[in-house]
Amino acid sequence: MKPTHKKSLHRVPSPSISIWWVYRPKDEESVDDATFVGVSFWVQIHNLPFKRTNKVTAEAIGKCLGTVEQIDASSSGECQGRYLRVRIHLDITQPLCRGRMVNGGEVEHQ
Repeated sequence: MKPTHKKSLHRVPSPSISIWWVYRPKDEESVDDATFVGVSFWVQIHNLPFKRTNKVTAEAIGKCLGTVEQIDASSSGECQGRYLRVRIHLDITQPLCRGRMVNGGEVEHQ
């Protein structure tokens, strides 16, 4: 994979909604034999109280969505900005979850 492709896949999250795939098969593999079972992308979490905009909250919410790969936070664990950003990996063979309510640290499924 070209360095620019790797950089694009792991870059700092942007507010755009576009989704694109880059897949390069190994020498002994063909695209037809590939299995696509997961995808990683950035999720924005909005409207949290200021004291909840931290790495701990981002990880707790991210875990209920998928496997947390990365959290956009400073080395001290603070998340700067109007929303949290979490990179998660989803199993795309499963249906997407619809709605999550976060209430004081507990996550409720809707």
